Amino acid sequence: MIDLYTESTDDHVLRFNLCQTARLLADMIEEANIVAYYDRRILYLTELHHFINRQAVTVTVIDAEGYPALSAVGPRPDRPLLVGAG
Repeated sequence: MIDLYTESTDDHVLRFNLCQTARLLADMIEEANIVAYYDRRILYLTELHHFINRQAVTVTVIDAEGYPALSAVGPRPDRPLLVGAG
């Protein structure tokens, strides 16, 4: 639920805080793959904030390895893929 709301808001600070909360919850239940997913999203949001505020941006934040891990461009570890019946 947190992740769905995170994707639906345009408020970057709220999105960052929700990702931090979801990461904390994943860490509490010891789900390393979900923690890694949120670490990547938090890093991306941090770089987005830097870009918006005209600060230095780390170009390698979205690289070939990390790019599919972001929800908008690939599957997430916390949600199964749904395949429709043909």
